Amino acid sequence: MSNPRPLTKWVGGKTNAAPAIIEAIEEIDGFGGEDTPYCEPFAGGGGLFVAAMNRGMLDGKEVVLGDANVPLMVAWGAVSTTQGAHHVADLMLGIERDYAALPQEVTKGSKRRAFYNSQRQRLNSGDGLHTEQAARLLWLVQHGFNGLYRESKSGNMNTPWNKDQCSDTAVDSAADNLVLLAETIRDRGIRLTAHAGDYYPCVHRVRGARAIIYADPPYLKTDFVQYQADGFTPLNHAQLQALGHVVEVTHGHRMWVSNMDSPSARQLYAPNYIVDIEDKVSVNRDPAGRGVRRDILVRIGGW
Repeated sequence: MSNPRPLTKWVGGKTNAAPAIIEAIEEIDGFGGEDTPYCEPFAGGGGLFVAAMNRGMLDGKEVVLGDANVPLMVAWGAVSTTQGAHHVADLMLGIERDYAALPQEVTKGSKRRAFYNSQRQRLNSGDGLHTEQAARLLWLVQHGFNGLYRESKSGNMNTPWNKDQCSDTAVDSAADNLVLLAETIRDRGIRLTAHAGDYYPCVHRVRGARAIIYADPPYLKTDFVQYQADGFTPLNHAQLQALGHVVEVTHGHRMWVSNMDSPSARQLYAPNYIVDIEDKVSVNRDPAGRGVRRDILVRIGGW
């Protein structure tokens, strides 16, 4: 069986940086045995989770993934069972069939453009069942410009249509990957919980002790905060750091946090242990912001 990809392309995804991040965590803390939980409270597309899973580091573990985006987390909840994954995958393929039946044209009056915009409006209005919204989100990312999810200041998805620049089989591939994720999670004995909401209650949903917690919040002073309506302020970063100290003292959890390398980030997270990481960025509203970027990986608390 081939290895699954992340659930979806997502701004700030860690697929490219995952090997370096995993190596750093493994060197200092290790991923432990089956009784060592794993948590990502800013999961997004799950680039690091999937990379660690494909390496066998999460076999038999309790895993808690969280994100503020509700349809995204419904999709993650769906892949906790093969039945749920097949259901969302079928819904995605149904949307794609309706789309593919329309004339292939990129004019302003294109019926495919209108169909995409109507699906985006339905996502923003909360129309339909939770699983329908999850399928709609995953479908929209495939047909959105540059394959990204972006929000307006009002919190609505505003990514424009990509004018059929994606592959004809992109949605089929995404649906197949959804099922493959669920099968891999099942076969590796992973007990997955999906949390839709704030990072604080997500972290506290972890049962047991000595969990590895990887937090990848929106970075300080970057365009990433502009992809979502609610940015992540320096105060939020300080509160996240404080939470890392608290859960280490109370439960022995080990929290690791990513951020873009900058003097302000290093000052904020000093005197914690800091690892330099290189990440290849493919999603940025400014083309000049794409390419190799220097990040930092911070181990909160004692080490």
